[in-house]
Amino acid sequence: MSLINAGMVRNDTVIPSGRLTYSKISNIINSPLIVKKVTGAVLFQILEYAVSQYPGFAGQFPCVSGLRFEFDPTATPRVRKVIVNKEPLDIHREYTITTTSFQGRGGDGF
Repeated sequence: MSLINAGMVRNDTVIPSGRLTYSKISNIINSPLIVKKVTGAVLFQILEYAVSQYPGFAGQFPCVSGLRFEFDPTATPRVRKVIVNKEPLDIHREYTITTTSFQGRGGDGF
């Protein structure tokens, strides 16, 4: 799965339809991509932090692929439901995520 904070997505051009290559992605995302392993508990904490400033326009809001989640900005915790590859999040399981090196090093509070 992939999780990239919205503040890292930068693009001033229209991307033509067709195959989305690493080269095209690297022109959009302002940091090299890395792969990390995290537990489901850590993934939940990442998502919780990523939506913590909503409805404000904070750069940490997540752009995700390979997972879906719901959140309630008035609740604690905010994240209510996480589905990874059509299965509920298992907080004990280890997951592989792609993210930016900036996020992977703890940038923007991650």
